[in-house]
Amino acid sequence: MGSYQSRYIGVDRLPRILPDCDLDLYFRLPADSVLAIKARFAADRLPNVESRMVAVAAQVVFVLATGRMLDRVELLPKSLLRNLGIALGVSAPAIASLRSIYKRRETAFEHQKWARDHLGIQPASKSTSAELASVLSAQAGAVATVDELVTAGMHWLFDQKILISSERVIRDLAREAFATVEGDILKAIKAAVPAERRKACIKALFEVRQPGGGTVLEWLRTPPRKHSPSTLAETSKKIEYLKGIGAATWNLNKVTLERQKIYARAIAGRPPSDSKRLKEDTQVLEAICFLRTMLLELTDSYLHQVARRVSDLTRRANDKTLSRQGVGAASYRKGLGDIKQILEDKGRTSDQRCEAISNVIGTLGDFSPVSHASVVRAALTDDAVRVRSLLSLVSTIEFKGLPDATALKQLEILRALHASGATELPSDTEVTVDKVWRGMVDGDDRKKAMRALEASTALALRAGLRRGSIWVDHSLTFRERDQMLIPPDEWKRTKTKYIRALKLPAKPDKFLASLEKVIATGLTVLAEAAEAGEVTLDANGTIHLPATEAQPEDIEPKRALDHMFALIGDVQFPDLILEMDSLTNFSEILLGRRATSEHELVALYAALIG
Repeated sequence: MGSYQSRYIGVDRLPRILPDCDLDLYFRLPADSVLAIKARFAADRLPNVESRMVAVAAQVVFVLATGRMLDRVELLPKSLLRNLGIALGVSAPAIASLRSIYKRRETAFEHQKWARDHLGIQPASKSTSAELASVLSAQAGAVATVDELVTAGMHWLFDQKILISSERVIRDLAREAFATVEGDILKAIKAAVPAERRKACIKALFEVRQPGGGTVLEWLRTPPRKHSPSTLAETSKKIEYLKGIGAATWNLNKVTLERQKIYARAIAGRPPSDSKRLKEDTQVLEAICFLRTMLLELTDSYLHQVARRVSDLTRRANDKTLSRQGVGAASYRKGLGDIKQILEDKGRTSDQRCEAISNVIGTLGDFSPVSHASVVRAALTDDAVRVRSLLSLVSTIEFKGLPDATALKQLEILRALHASGATELPSDTEVTVDKVWRGMVDGDDRKKAMRALEASTALALRAGLRRGSIWVDHSLTFRERDQMLIPPDEWKRTKTKYIRALKLPAKPDKFLASLEKVIATGLTVLAEAAEAGEVTLDANGTIHLPATEAQPEDIEPKRALDHMFALIGDVQFPDLILEMDSLTNFSEILLGRRATSEHELVALYAALIG
């Protein structure tokens, strides 16, 4: 459930003003509840029965929206009273609170129980607390604060149709789960990184790299710019620095990537002077996770830059090919014109004309059929300096891959040749390349064969990273597939916990059956659209939509816009944002919770404007 749909879950009181959109979306009284309430009070002849009907309806819509019972004594919003009265067909009080409606506390308890029973919501029990603790422990590794874990616990209770009775109980369970996970993370880090190395890393992180150059932490968190060779070299320097302090060898598999990112963001978003004042355990958590996360992210960035650099070289070769083809086409046109003039020259004999035509054809070059792709490959082979420079930049990356990954075998051969200073591919070298490169690699020109192997390796490396046949252990996106999954032993131990937290059925057949229903419905709609001519299907089964036609200009939106600004009048933009937020609570929707400080609101507003 998204934060917008779940924004009122766990709320214990209603705001003074409820916007109409919230009334329609969250606090609309269902039709079956209207019938049930009318049946409940059909025989009630006591005074103020209409007010009690509205009060029960308020209990129903409140528990539907929040998962909690309405027992606060504040005034109910006027708009809510009005809407409930209209839904029930009764006269609702203009101003009312639960205290004014319920003269007897027992009546309020009775109405709350009736609302729970009507909606099928069960009160919390001891078994519920045990299940909730299990769910919270499963989710504690992926949240940044206890408040987020409390929100997750409320959402789980809401989805299970269990009454959210006490936030204190949920918060105690959340604190316990959060502290347990954080303690386990600290143990895992201390086991993976020796004490002396931890101290050295924290010290190095806050050291000044050069006078006026900022700290190492600030240098590492500076994002890369464009994908130029200088940027690649700078990113490579950062990766080598992190590998030099051992970040690539730390086994932090027991710490979820989400939690590592949380600690990394905490220290990256704080001035170094403030981080140095934190307690030692907190510094260890944040510093080690920051260094490890930066290595993963920088490796990802580096490989993305390499892939874009390969694309740039390919595009450069394609542009050069198109330019040459344009020149060649002009030469062909000129040659055809010359041949036409020779044929029309009656002053020459037939042998002279044939000899002249043969000379013109000789100047036009080779007429053997070649594809555009083969010409591009040849142009890429000629761009040897840039291709070789790119391969030298990735030579320090420890790639791994499947046994049949040809790019790794090619890269290994090239590394040995480059290390020896060779500029030619030895004729006795056995190398596996795609058949489109075989002609150049096996040709008599061994320097050209070397350049062809380099170009083939660059393209194969990019393709292998994309398809997952090549990977790097210290990467987020380009890791081995099994590293992205939960380890098998942990999955066997915690499978039930994760399934319960994600609200999924234990057996996949039940989950797949629901998907099959959705697919069947979609195929039925598609078939109807195809019969109506709204879409077409080609022989390959590809769906083709008709071309989009421009709609006639509609001046109504412009009128509405002008009218809206006329109502608003002259106002400062910050005041407008604050007023909109007070009426719609969009900041709570975007954050998924209530803002904890003014600074958080200002940051959110600035992000929206940015």
